[in-house]
Amino acid sequence: MGRKIINTFIFITPVVLSIISPIFQGPSKTTFPVNYVFAVFILFSMGAIYWVKQYLNEKNGKINELEKVIERGYLSLTSEYNELSQFRYKKIQEETLKIFVQQNEYVPAAQVYEYSVSKTSPLKTVVKLNYRQGVVDEDEEINALIKAKYIYDKGELRRLERAIQKPKPKKLVKYIYRWRNELDTLSKTNITEKDVMKFSLLQVAIDYSSRMAQSTTKGYLNSESMGKELHSYKRTGIARAIISHDFFTDPDPYHFSYTGSLSRKTNRIYTCMIRKGKDGVNHLYLLTLQIDEGISKTDFNKIVTDTEWQFETLLRERKLLYNKVEGGSSGGL
Repeated sequence: MGRKIINTFIFITPVVLSIISPIFQGPSKTTFPVNYVFAVFILFSMGAIYWVKQYLNEKNGKINELEKVIERGYLSLTSEYNELSQFRYKKIQEETLKIFVQQNEYVPAAQVYEYSVSKTSPLKTVVKLNYRQGVVDEDEEINALIKAKYIYDKGELRRLERAIQKPKPKKLVKYIYRWRNELDTLSKTNITEKDVMKFSLLQVAIDYSSRMAQSTTKGYLNSESMGKELHSYKRTGIARAIISHDFFTDPDPYHFSYTGSLSRKTNRIYTCMIRKGKDGVNHLYLLTLQIDEGISKTDFNKIVTDTEWQFETLLRERKLLYNKVEGGSSGGL
């Protein structure tokens, strides 16, 4: 930079002198040296000002560049810290699942999912499910969902919401009978995914009605074979848990049973617990419970509720949960 300033100074010196010399020439020749010195002083002052300006500009440029470097470094460090925090959280989560499966005789598997609910259009609500991680006992076989998408009719969700949230049992009964009669008359060869989504909402309604101890909840459909066909078309147990939690503000665990044909899994039940983690994300925990046949309904229910309580207690002890249990997002259809 110094060489650049010197060259500039050499270039502008004769130019400035040629301009200002006549100004200082007076009638007396004895005054010229004084005027000349004054002109040189102004010239050097201008050069000094120019040099300071150039220096400050270059300094500011270096400062700005340094600030950008620091900002990039800070963002990189923050990103790496977040990745490390997520890695540690996921590791603790995996260890927690492993501890619980090893210590609980009724739980051969435990899995964690992440999900999202989006409104792709005025008529549709889409639930997307992604497998996060899981632990399975070495003697068990679990067919875990890796990724799934469920498309619900927004109008049907609103109708079910009104039937559940308003204290009018007849409205819920009417909803159940309507979809039960429609789905019972389906042709097995013409089943569509839309029918399966209707069936899943019917199941949510019947499960809710069962908890209210109404008399209309024996079985999902009158046609048992049609129910099996709809079950086999697409598994919707986890989707029903999300619907119950996010749309009907139900913080309680959601249960569904094994509907396949393997006899060794006939007494298997799944419990879904949706809890917000310390990472700010809602995690869906899926526990597989295998309970011996012949056990009384009272003992069966006690095993399930005790297992859920033990699992949530462990999550809290391992500091994996938000400060308190939160309900759903209050509708948002």
